[in-house]
Amino acid sequence: MKEKGKTLPKRTPGGTAFKHARAYRGVYLMATPVLVAALIFYYLPMFGIRYAFFTYKGINDPIFVGMKHFVKMFSMPGFWKAFSNTLVLSITKLILNTGAAVIISVLLNELIFLKLKKVFQTIVYIPHFMSWVVAASIFSMILSPTSAGLVNDVLMKLHLITDNIYFLGDQKWWRFSYYIINVWKDTGWGTIIFMATLVIWFLQTFDLHLNIAADSKDSILALAAGSLAFLFAPMGFGDWRISTALITGFMAKESVVSTLSVLFGSTGALQTVLTPLSAASLLVFCLLYTPCVAAIASIRRELGGKWAVFVVVGQCVIAWIAAFLVYQVGHLFI
Repeated sequence: MKEKGKTLPKRTPGGTAFKHARAYRGVYLMATPVLVAALIFYYLPMFGIRYAFFTYKGINDPIFVGMKHFVKMFSMPGFWKAFSNTLVLSITKLILNTGAAVIISVLLNELIFLKLKKVFQTIVYIPHFMSWVVAASIFSMILSPTSAGLVNDVLMKLHLITDNIYFLGDQKWWRFSYYIINVWKDTGWGTIIFMATLVIWFLQTFDLHLNIAADSKDSILALAAGSLAFLFAPMGFGDWRISTALITGFMAKESVVSTLSVLFGSTGALQTVLTPLSAASLLVFCLLYTPCVAAIASIRRELGGKWAVFVVVGQCVIAWIAAFLVYQVGHLFI
């Protein structure tokens, strides 16, 4: 192909996509193991749940036994002990984490020096974004029962103990160690959620005149959500109550469900607003839109405010497009 005496390169279908993939092959290669691992260890095992309802005898065909295995499990003497231990650990951890988050939030709010506040915030937030493997490795070394363990070494030098303590294996100490590790790891995230909860509570409780709203639809949050409801109409959920739930979801995605429950009062009322297709569209939007405030706060702290805004806006746009396609394309078949 020629143009004014010059020979233009021959274009091949998909050439641009191939060049892009070639240019960023390193990124795709790094992402591939993660995707494969997620498929193998998270999604494929889901098909194995059916085995719980069958019994197998050698190479014979499996026999359906319904809930037999579950009844056997519930009747085992150790099951209820394990269940009660798990319940106690979970409730105690929740109380300690919430209390620590409130205390740290108040203390951080009282700091006058901005730079010092940012330093302490970073120190508190970092553990939440560590994997549990890293956290376990750190505390295994710190709480080691040998002389290499920092805690045992300090206690021995202070003459507070005469023998090393196995904090992670001793029946007297492992619960205490478990609570300390969880508080250390989750308090930073809890402080962000706590502060965001206060903001959402204020917006839900008061109207524009700062009086307590007699009806939830008169609150500042409802008025703000109502002004945005038209954006969600093309996706099938243009109700102000759903918009309100999506705004509270910025605090934590779990808040979307709880807010919908409060505002609609019952599943039946929600079904009068959402069709199966619009519900699917809403699920897609919730899956893809902006992450929670804790993640955004971390992005802002590490990369700056512009990147934080870009992530919020970018993911909301992607979520809107995906949900719009689900709803509009779905109308072609439903």
